[in-house]
Amino acid sequence: MAKPSKTLDAVLFLDACMPRIEKCKSGCQSNESVLCRHRFNFNVKILHTTRYIDFLCFYDFQIVLHCLFLIQKSATFRRLVESGNFIIVTKDRKFLEDARKMWLARSNKKTHPKLDFGPDSISWGKYKIMVKLIRCKNYGTDKDDDLRCLIREMNSTRLAHS
Repeated sequence: MAKPSKTLDAVLFLDACMPRIEKCKSGCQSNESVLCRHRFNFNVKILHTTRYIDFLCFYDFQIVLHCLFLIQKSATFRRLVESGNFIIVTKDRKFLEDARKMWLARSNKKTHPKLDFGPDSISWGKYKIMVKLIRCKNYGTDKDDDLRCLIREMNSTRLAHS
């Protein structure tokens, strides 16, 4: 389903509450049953929380800071975030609200970076991290249903043109 392109269209950072996308396998591009990055209708880099982050149980605002760190390290990620195509994907309805509250509780005049929270994004200067809330039926523990919903929701999202 993903268009054949070497240019990355978007980065999706899947929050800890999201299931892990399957790793690509031989022939996965043509095998619809493999729920990997090739099911998206755009060329995507999928990032997950790490075992370290999961072990420490990062707060939502720490996930935002982690994403900013990743963006700082990668010219490709910086290009995508400038066009609004670095997206934190979550099922947590209060992700932005909780991140903003924690950030405001800990920040002061000397705190860097300076973050601005919008209804569906977090801005830091010219960088804008989008936050996509996936509103799927609660399927319980069926990871495949959650992945299908994630893929369907993201494929219907219009990405910004870089």
